[in-house]
Amino acid sequence: MAELRTNTLRLAPSREGEALLRVLGERVSRLWNAANYLCRQAFVAGKPIPSYATLCARLPVEYKTDYRALPSDIAQETLKKLAEAWKSFRALRQEWKAGRLKHKPGLPRYRKDRKLKSEQRPFDFIPIKSARTYDVADAFRLTLPADLRSKGRLSMKYVGCERYRGTRKRAEVMWDKARQRWYLKYAVEVADGVFR
Repeated sequence: MAELRTNTLRLAPSREGEALLRVLGERVSRLWNAANYLCRQAFVAGKPIPSYATLCARLPVEYKTDYRALPSDIAQETLKKLAEAWKSFRALRQEWKAGRLKHKPGLPRYRKDRKLKSEQRPFDFIPIKSARTYDVADAFRLTLPADLRSKGRLSMKYVGCERYRGTRKRAEVMWDKARQRWYLKYAVEVADGVFR
């Protein structure tokens, strides 16, 4: 039987690599906000909240620019994360209505910088759906959208070691604001009891 484990590596991007990660992160936030707008409008109108499949069908048509600005695996995983957030919200809302929660749950939020009170979107989160979009070998490599793909895949060194080896699954590139560093976290499917 297989188990899922998580590897965490600290990324060491060049200046150009860091700029590309920030652009990708900002585009993820833009797509999240566009999809979240559709979900919020449905919720306020008392209509069913769009599912992951519905979002995947509607966004390439209604928000083509935001959806096509990312590789498909990153765009789809962004929508999947949002659908998971709305599913959690609905479950918590039912618990609250039944009186099992003290505080009313809030709607999934838009991704924006609330401290600066500006239109600047955070770039701190890039979800990746499958291992075909990224690679971890001698360096970390990530597929870029067509408009940023002048030199092929984004490649950067990393610090740390792969604690678990096996079939790579979904991943997340994250910016740690406190440490001012980029990290890669990815799931690995390993055989039961096998760590390396």
